Amino acid sequence: MSLPDSFPSMSIGHRSRVIDEILLDVMRRGLSSSLREGLKIEAQGVGRAVVTIDFDIGIKNFFQNGPRVPAVFLHE
Repeated sequence: MSLPDSFPSMSIGHRSRVIDEILLDVMRRGLSSSLREGLKIEAQGVGRAVVTIDFDIGIKNFFQNGPRVPAVFLHE
């Protein structure tokens, strides 16, 4: 699939810049790959995300406060 050089600005519900960067990288690389390769890229992206401080903050906030309370991310 051909992709534009840049994506339009949009709100995707995330507030962590580091997680958003990982997500955009996975989208760009995955959409221009085969399904098999795209699934590998997605799995690698999840692996990159779960070791971030922001992932830990977000998961803890979600379970303690629910989905409507924004977490305070460190962007790390």
